[in-house]
Amino acid sequence: MTGCSMARFLAAALLYAGAGLAHADDADANSPDSLRAKYGVLQDSLRQNQFRSPLHMESSKTRDSAAGEIYAVITHQFATVGTALESPGNWCDILILHLNTKYCHASTAGQGDVLNVSIGKKTDQPLEQAYRIDFAFSASTRRVASTAPF
Repeated sequence: MTGCSMARFLAAALLYAGAGLAHADDADANSPDSLRAKYGVLQDSLRQNQFRSPLHMESSKTRDSAAGEIYAVITHQFATVGTALESPGNWCDILILHLNTKYCHASTAGQGDVLNVSIGKKTDQPLEQAYRIDFAFSASTRRVASTAPF
């Protein structure tokens, strides 16, 4: 993939992760009306932020869990990457872009698709010193047809 193509793919993936998977258990949160309302609330953050892109990230951490949502405005049709994002192996192409991701491999376990990821320091580090995390993978199958982002 070229640098420009990778950036577009990453941006679409971030949208998919924030809009489609963050609220997989809440159908109303994925509705077009709900996403339009969230877009309205995030206007200022999407215009001016540390990413210098129309991107907004929210995260929280408790003693027992961590959660996050990413919202991004994409000027390309979702259909161009939506199918690719349904495959767990393609998520490794996105995750490996981050400095802390030392390893990523998609596999199938007894419970379904899994992303085996090792996260470490931002500097060079042997893989055996990184933390292994296994993510259960499931892609939303619901698609929203639209010709415009909002």
